[in-house]
Amino acid sequence: MVKLLRQVAGKSLRTLYKRSWPFGAFFLPLGIIKTIKVMEIKLQAQWITDAKDSIIAKGETNDCVVYATASAFGLTYDQAHPIVRERFNRPDRKGTRTINIIKEMKRMVETQESINGQCIKEIISKATKVYHTYGKDVERKNRVSTFIKEHNTGTYLILTSNHALTVKDGMMIDNITKGSGKSFVKRAFKVEPVGS
Repeated sequence: MVKLLRQVAGKSLRTLYKRSWPFGAFFLPLGIIKTIKVMEIKLQAQWITDAKDSIIAKGETNDCVVYATASAFGLTYDQAHPIVRERFNRPDRKGTRTINIIKEMKRMVETQESINGQCIKEIISKATKVYHTYGKDVERKNRVSTFIKEHNTGTYLILTSNHALTVKDGMMIDNITKGSGKSFVKRAFKVEPVGS
């Protein structure tokens, strides 16, 4: 089954012909035709062009906030590194505390301060979606993949548990290549040009 799912990766809709699938000592009948819908998340692997050549980036670890800040505000890695160190109190080669990011973003919203002509316009502190099931409204946390579907225009700096990434016009820009799409969104900050 894993091999079959790998074959349909990257396709939005694929019809598979499979009679049965071995499951341990048992066989699980799948029927003659099964349709599997695979969600496709656009991932931009080339998040920052100069990050591979940056001497600072080569000596850094736990720097997802630097990558996210650079891609959200249109900076290079070398430009974003001192900004994150000063504004978010990030020590070199160590992660940035989430509370420091939230405090600085709130301050930037209040003072309308900008970075590279971009400012934070909105803070989404409770990224949830309401589903109507069995006559009740059920509120569920948004995953990054659901957030991308609902916010497919604009630039957002997203915080998940122990990670940061950017969503720009429906494209996930991340320094790790897989796994972030299933994470829950803790906070999201909308980045817009000054004066818009």
